[in-house]
Amino acid sequence: MSWRRRWLNILGLSMGWCLQVSIIFIQLSTSTLAARAYGGDAVSTLPAGIMMAAATLTATPGTLLMRTRGRRVVMLAPGLAAVVGAGLMAVAANYQLLWLLVVGSIPLGVSFAQANNLRFAALEFAPAGSEPQALSLVIQVHILCMFVPSLFTGHVIQLVSARWTMALGALLQLGGNAVFFAGRSLGIYFAGNAVVGLGWNWAYVGASALVAVSYQPQEKFLAQGVLDCGVLLATGIAVVLAGVLYAGIGWTSYISLFMGVNGFMVAMDVWLLLRLELPRVAAAMRRGRV
Repeated sequence: MSWRRRWLNILGLSMGWCLQVSIIFIQLSTSTLAARAYGGDAVSTLPAGIMMAAATLTATPGTLLMRTRGRRVVMLAPGLAAVVGAGLMAVAANYQLLWLLVVGSIPLGVSFAQANNLRFAALEFAPAGSEPQALSLVIQVHILCMFVPSLFTGHVIQLVSARWTMALGALLQLGGNAVFFAGRSLGIYFAGNAVVGLGWNWAYVGASALVAVSYQPQEKFLAQGVLDCGVLLATGIAVVLAGVLYAGIGWTSYISLFMGVNGFMVAMDVWLLLRLELPRVAAAMRRGRV
């Protein structure tokens, strides 16, 4: 396959991921507002949580099905299901039905789970040595629809390694979370989210790049499914708890809690760097002296 054809395929997969995942993030914000209006703060994130639960339950089965049916069919069916889910949620919004809002979020979750596999499909078309840029492009097109992107994540990975990029991303998320302590103005909200978005980009792309080189070819679909299942499970738990925690403990305690979570992420990354990266650097330096 020619270099041009490979990158056209990567761009097409990027746009597909953009369209599917943008729907999910629009759903996250709009369904939260609708659910709050219909049932109060405590249930405001219920549709989003159910969506993430559906994504979690179907992530691994979907990737395993790709092994026998191929990626195209398995990705097309959930995309069509997302259209049905969007229709149900439109009806729910028209009649202010919380239960139908929840039901409509289920096929969107299924679509979200399989849409995430487009980033791994893009890697399969990447020329040798260009995998980080290809993976970053899939993420960038998605982020361009919502947040200020990191345009050079792939180059950052090649410069400092995927593990360092992941650690720097976690540190940026910690810093972005800290911005929210400065107040509750619109400017602070956007500044905090911009830093968190950049941190998410680096952490997510760095971690995905690490996973992509850590399995054997025959383990590809299982490894990708287990990764996304874990990510979606943790995201679903956070989404479900978000509304409950905010209603119960207030804004300051809420962001303090997530400072602790982000701090734990940074500590884990530091431990991994000390355990895995520094010995490798030290060995390289010893070889250089010899």
